[in-house]
Amino acid sequence: MAKRLFIAEIEAADAVSHVWIQYGRDRPRPVRPEDVTETTLETAEFFGASRQAIMAWLKRLTNPV
Repeated sequence: MAKRLFIAEIEAADAVSHVWIQYGRDRPRPVRPEDVTETTLETAEFFGASRQAIMAWLKRLTNPV
């Protein structure tokens, strides 16, 4: 299984403004709701912000208000 990396894009106030995903050696691309699965999150790595901050952003993406 290819490594999955969630990459945070940060605003000036150190808040996550967007998240990208990279599978293995593929180029990173903007994350989509279908990328966020239990299996993916269990084995993923996180970069650019804390796991908690990225997970909070992903939760808002998959559960819009």
